[in-house]
Amino acid sequence: MELVMGASSWGMDTQNIVTVSHGRVMWVTVVRYRKPLARLLWASATPVHHLSITRLLTRAARSLT
Repeated sequence: MELVMGASSWGMDTQNIVTVSHGRVMWVTVVRYRKPLARLLWASATPVHHLSITRLLTRAARSLT
């Protein structure tokens, strides 16, 4: 199963792609910058994004067991 979520803003386009297969989950975030400033903004948001995704996936896994 695969789920693709996308969003666009003034300076970037993003996609989050979640694939579930054989009891495993893979989450990929793709960012395409349209403005140079967007790269700096995303760089500052990346640590929060990684932490949030890790926590959400951990919480989901715990709720299944």
